[in-house]
Amino acid sequence: MMNWDKPKIGIGLVNKSDVSIDWTFMFHRLVAGLSGDVKVYLYKTYNIDVARETIVENILKDGLEKVLFIDTDIYLTPADVVRLYRQKYPIVTGVYWVPRPKDAGGSISNLFIKDSKGVFRPVVDINPIKGNQAYVDGAGFGCIMIDSEVFRKIKKPWFVYRDPPGLSEDLYFSDKATKAGFKILADGNVLCKHEKRVRFLFNGELDL
Repeated sequence: MMNWDKPKIGIGLVNKSDVSIDWTFMFHRLVAGLSGDVKVYLYKTYNIDVARETIVENILKDGLEKVLFIDTDIYLTPADVVRLYRQKYPIVTGVYWVPRPKDAGGSISNLFIKDSKGVFRPVVDINPIKGNQAYVDGAGFGCIMIDSEVFRKIKKPWFVYRDPPGLSEDLYFSDKATKAGFKILADGNVLCKHEKRVRFLFNGELDL
């Protein structure tokens, strides 16, 4: 069990379907390896914005100091969680790749920067961030830790999902948080693994 400051953390899991056995074992080891007041909040639904909103409401009601969202296909260790916590930063995210099919432009990272028109653009080269830290304008919520106070200082709704080209619920929050004066810190020392799933193309080939 990790020896750290024993914080009060709520781990939010949003699940749409079944999870893999490997991820289940990873998460069990993760929670078992953490000390402090760590509670898990699971919401199973396809309405991801409603799920995140409800999870945060319950974490705030329970008086926990940190919200840690983990996607159910993201792998991290207790040491990763400790590092995110010890940053003592209002919003801090780990870094991972988001697999996408070739016809959708290929894989991207979970990090986003706004262009000159204020449009979120994914960071496609994470090499400069590996082992370093950088501020970003937006982040996917696969591995992100947020102070509870951030939610108390931002008016609801915190999460709203809109179909493309609208904002996803995590970028909606990112936009709202940065406009409220908060910065998002990407920690390139927390490199998470994204579970890779492949699909068959119509010609029988794998879309890798």
